[in-house]
Amino acid sequence: MINNLFLDSDDVSVLATIMHELTHFVDANIDGPVEKVAFTNAGVFPFDEVPSDVNRSSLYGDDATFIIEGCAELYTGKYFCHYARTYTPGVQFLTGIEYILGSDFLDETFFRHDSAWFFADMLMKHGFEVDEIRMFYLTMYAMSYWKKPTSQVIRPEDVLIRLYQDVIGEDYQDDPIFCHILACIYSPDFDFNDFPSPNEEFLKSIQLTGEKAAEWTNAVYDQLYPMEDFQFFNAPVCCIYLDGKIYLAAEIARFDKDGEMLPHDGLVIEYDFDTGKVLSHDVFVAPLSDYDTLINNALYHGHKMPSDSDSDSTGTEDDAA
Repeated sequence: MINNLFLDSDDVSVLATIMHELTHFVDANIDGPVEKVAFTNAGVFPFDEVPSDVNRSSLYGDDATFIIEGCAELYTGKYFCHYARTYTPGVQFLTGIEYILGSDFLDETFFRHDSAWFFADMLMKHGFEVDEIRMFYLTMYAMSYWKKPTSQVIRPEDVLIRLYQDVIGEDYQDDPIFCHILACIYSPDFDFNDFPSPNEEFLKSIQLTGEKAAEWTNAVYDQLYPMEDFQFFNAPVCCIYLDGKIYLAAEIARFDKDGEMLPHDGLVIEYDFDTGKVLSHDVFVAPLSDYDTLINNALYHGHKMPSDSDSDSTGTEDDAA
């Protein structure tokens, strides 16, 4: 359920919000109720498939909110609005997973009810111990909600680095795309004192926060002007895969002739991570944006929606659909 107060007070965000929530109908719920992973001394199992002889060794259960919410926001960006506005650590971590393991793996993770187990099982196959995975799931929950961890942590950047080394090779520091994804995960909320890392020195050298983030963002935006009709937001400029290629994505706004802000659009930037040059850019208008007024009139004022019978078109019924 979406809070009516939010919908009534923030109509420029309503489309992206609704699409995020609707995405949950086809995420981990698609083939059954969301299922937790069980972390036990004997391994990881889907929660309802823990062998009876290890039931008493269960350490922890989790439904991997970072997959459910992070992927919902990421897939909303991929297919609807072309930008991400919430759950940024999860969105960028999962983009890193897509970079290392491919889009098919990310799809297979997201569109199943036992995503939490499936992802944990993958980590075990790449050398992660059960307790490490448990701590990582807690860390991601903390980054999404609590902001502060309750126990030992494993940062998402460190998980990606280990996977990169196991799948691609040791030279991750020489991969500008991967390093930028790592830099986008970091947030000032997640201090290294609270979320320590064995790669702390390197991660601090690439992180984009404060003045460094503003300097980098402005260097990108300066290559786009003139764009006087748009307003940029402080929401992060994220990495996102669209049709198998990685882009930078940002949330922007445009205005109607009366100066009223319209539903937000996505700014999609083709970017050379080696040189820091913008190769091209495009403004993506969400599919429903141009029909917002028409739909609202039809739904709330009893207006009749256009149909085949109202048109002189010779198109078929399928064409109209």
